[in-house]
Amino acid sequence: MHISDLQGIGLTEDLGVAQLIVLFSATMDKPVQESAVIIGNMTVGGKISKVDEFVNMLQVCVDAGAEKVLIPASQVADLQTVPNELIVKIQPIFYADPIDAVFKNIVTPMVVMWALEYAQLRQFGQTVGYKASGLAVTDEGGNSLTCGQIVKRMAYRDTLSTFDYMKNRNEFEGENGEAFPHDRYAGTVVRESH
Repeated sequence: MHISDLQGIGLTEDLGVAQLIVLFSATMDKPVQESAVIIGNMTVGGKISKVDEFVNMLQVCVDAGAEKVLIPASQVADLQTVPNELIVKIQPIFYADPIDAVFKNIVTPMVVMWALEYAQLRQFGQTVGYKASGLAVTDEGGNSLTCGQIVKRMAYRDTLSTFDYMKNRNEFEGENGEAFPHDRYAGTVVRESH
């Protein structure tokens, strides 16, 4: 984990909400949102601390290229003190507690991507990327995927597969890379499309 002291004032003794999100991100093998900054600290018990120098903190975020800023919900009233020319440069995303911040930064975007992938596989049997590559996903008999197969494929790939890989890399990479573990798990096959 890399922590940057963007303001040059020294690192805090509190646990940053950003640190918690990075730990979840690494554990889930899911990236944090691009161009997003997470501000706010928390106690060991999970209580969110008020952000000091709120306007200056937002200015640093904008100067660093942030497009989205996760902000403690307790700071909503402080938005009145933020100049209009600054507030229009970011998309504020408010979180009530540390777990809410994790969901809004990692889980919600993942669910949106799952919904898009699900719709594409259910409707067309291929994602946009597979279509561009001339590939399609079917069941082992060459038929359209069931709803259950699509969900199992995505859920295994984005959750359990990380742990299975750590437990037994050789078995995970079986069949010389010709079959993905999530396809074996869901009973699906990636084929060249017709």
